[in-house]
Amino acid sequence: MRVTAWTFAKEPYKREVVRQSEPHINGDKNHESQVSVTEAMWNAWDLIVNLRGLGWNWPRGLRIPSQTCHTDSVPIFLVLSLVRLAFYTVAFDVTSGAVRSFSPETFGPAAGGTIFDPSLPPVARYLRASLISFLSAWTAYFVIEMVYQIHAIEFTLLFRQRPSQWPPLFDAPWMATSIANFWGRRWHQLFRDCFVAVGSRPLKRYLGRVGGVMGAFFVSGILHDLGLRGMGRGGDSLVVIGFFLMNGVGLALEYAWKKGTGKYVGGFGGWLWMMTWMLMWGNLMVDAWARRGLVGSEFFPEAYRPTTLLLAWF
Repeated sequence: MRVTAWTFAKEPYKREVVRQSEPHINGDKNHESQVSVTEAMWNAWDLIVNLRGLGWNWPRGLRIPSQTCHTDSVPIFLVLSLVRLAFYTVAFDVTSGAVRSFSPETFGPAAGGTIFDPSLPPVARYLRASLISFLSAWTAYFVIEMVYQIHAIEFTLLFRQRPSQWPPLFDAPWMATSIANFWGRRWHQLFRDCFVAVGSRPLKRYLGRVGGVMGAFFVSGILHDLGLRGMGRGGDSLVVIGFFLMNGVGLALEYAWKKGTGKYVGGFGGWLWMMTWMLMWGNLMVDAWARRGLVGSEFFPEAYRPTTLLLAWF
């Protein structure tokens, strides 16, 4: 995806933020002819691993959440990152363990099984599945934050990056008041540039705004379906890609609401709509995760789970 995005870039990629430990890179033609091999290799490396384009001229429409504990001090940043890492690791272990505890015999083990209990009446069955999906969404949030903090620590400590190059990843997604607000602002934007370049921009050219939205979600669905296939038990393309496409449908409905009423979706009603729509289709995707064994995966050996160690210490 990234190579495709780079191939069809409309202008050369240039640095906008200068590292204190690097020679000045301002992007003008005179300087470009003087860039050393070392600088060029460093730029190439940064471009490869820099998903959001921080410090470059290429991200368009990217929203970076504001920092609540901003600091330019590397030691303070490392301490804060370690505290965050500890919290997210424990929280991830708690929520993932809670999800597995719902059914130790079916989807609790890595063998996998459905989250829909056929022995329950329909209403109770789907309420239970929705709770499992809700906790699974929190699990995904915590594990992404956990990995992000690990990288923030290693890149700041080992590769001399500044704290400003590691701003917050999420913007309180649980506070989203619409589907557009959730995906466009509050959820992480790590793959935004790729989804726009590979999925949204080509379809928008021929199918308009709705085509652009559906194209981005279609590519996102493919990415997540490939991730599920990493379990080695096949995928469920219809369900996983369908989840993201239905989020595109939800965005189209919000756009139609705006056109019809002149008002944006928002407030408590918007939050309720967003949660209902996401859980309705999210149940099916989490069920696909559970049946493939992803939900039942043990990320820590039982004796070394953070919660186990904490309880033993207390």
